[in-house]
Amino acid sequence: MSRARSRLENEGYVSEYTIIPNFVKLGYSILAVTFVKRASEYAKQDVATLFEEAQKWSRRTGSDTILAMRGIGQGYDAVIVSFHESYSAYRHRLSEIKQFPYIDLKQIVSFIIDLKDRHYRALTFSTLADHLLTLRNAPEQ
Repeated sequence: MSRARSRLENEGYVSEYTIIPNFVKLGYSILAVTFVKRASEYAKQDVATLFEEAQKWSRRTGSDTILAMRGIGQGYDAVIVSFHESYSAYRHRLSEIKQFPYIDLKQIVSFIIDLKDRHYRALTFSTLADHLLTLRNAPEQ
């Protein structure tokens, strides 16, 4: 088992080990997936400055953001995934994002998930393992 684990780590299939906590028990009630569209493109050096300033801001404010990445899709340039204690906490964070001086926002929209609601399928390692087993056992085309 340890050889298999080491091989998966060495080949880059496993990058870290973690737990997935019960976010409701930790005090969160909302998961927000926020899509951002910038009004203009950034030069490469501006992106570096944006990332630096965002990290400073995150440390200063105790950010609830768990993912912030550039990307492409549905006409948006970036996505932010964050947890919030309440809807008002989410609205407060959204207003802070809109006022962040290093982002020239054109549009921002969010998809809000009530963590206390019933879920069709939750993010767990067993869910991911089931998916990977399905892929592994699928007939080749």
